[in-house]
Amino acid sequence: MKMFVEIDETLLQEAMALSNASTKKETIRRTLAEFVRSCHRQSLKSLAGSGLSGHCLPA
Repeated sequence: MKMFVEIDETLLQEAMALSNASTKKETIRRTLAEFVRSCHRQSLKSLAGSGLSGHCLPA
């Protein structure tokens, strides 16, 4: 999907450097994927000690 978004150039350059991505597109893809993984980890952490399992959470 193509879209136009204003992104802080300094923040994007820092993300590119930290992710070792060679393109802005790859940087954004990696960053979004990591954000989703992080949210899933937080959801799983909230289940700790509850007796529930995370098998019903999206991958």
